[in-house]
Amino acid sequence: MRRVDSGKLETGMILAKPILMKNGMILFGEGTELTENYIERIRDMAIEVIQIEGNAPSTESREQMLEKKLLQ
Repeated sequence: MRRVDSGKLETGMILAKPILMKNGMILFGEGTELTENYIERIRDMAIEVIQIEGNAPSTESREQMLEKKLLQ
């Protein structure tokens, strides 16, 4: 699971946790695949960060990852 800024959402991403409205009702459930319309609605609601399935992108350079692998 990774946290993604709503400005960086892309179609096809899958929600790892549900998105709730202010009254507690579920707007989009866990496992929902994001579409352009869903992303627009999330942004209109001023939701800043969304939990998306998958791992966070690595901050290590390719060289650092290769060096670690060689040392193992």
